Amino acid sequence: MDVMRIKVETKSTVKAVDEYLQYTASMLPNGHRLPTTHRKVRCILKDLGLSYIKIHACRYDCVLFWGKDPEGNDLGGLHACPVCHTDRYKLTPAGNRKPVKVLRYFPLTDRLERLYMSSHTAEAMRWHADRELHDEDTLIHPADGEAWKHIDREFPHFASEVRNVRLGLSSDGFNPFGNMSQQYSI
Repeated sequence: MDVMRIKVETKSTVKAVDEYLQYTASMLPNGHRLPTTHRKVRCILKDLGLSYIKIHACRYDCVLFWGKDPEGNDLGGLHACPVCHTDRYKLTPAGNRKPVKVLRYFPLTDRLERLYMSSHTAEAMRWHADRELHDEDTLIHPADGEAWKHIDREFPHFASEVRNVRLGLSSDGFNPFGNMSQQYSI
């Protein structure tokens, strides 16, 4: 994991990572289990369930080139945006096609399953149901909030299983359409 973090933070090339891993491996005793190439590191990360899916997008965010549109047309095979007609790809100096914009989709289910693989994090994920309540008027955890209690009342079957995960959405300063004059509102 740290190798990939360093690669991203330092904007290193795959070749540089390969050389770093091979140099590090040369200092270790025979029989070590350190991966020696960038490709092997990526395979390990993929096996951990931390992969992502690349989806091409329009430069102006009109459409994702994935799936089908409402009329049933395959968007994955298009070379231009059906809304603004801008090109999906740009040419590299070598003459290869490269997508103009790429969305990286991180599947949530794999990550949630991974949280429950460790007994320590699984216990933390169930803490809201196992904890002791001291004062009902004090908000210590989101489970003490009215929204959580409302979900529990509306969906008792969901609330009965403490391993079910509630997702929250925070939008502090998020301005998707740029039509607000201020970043934050009071």
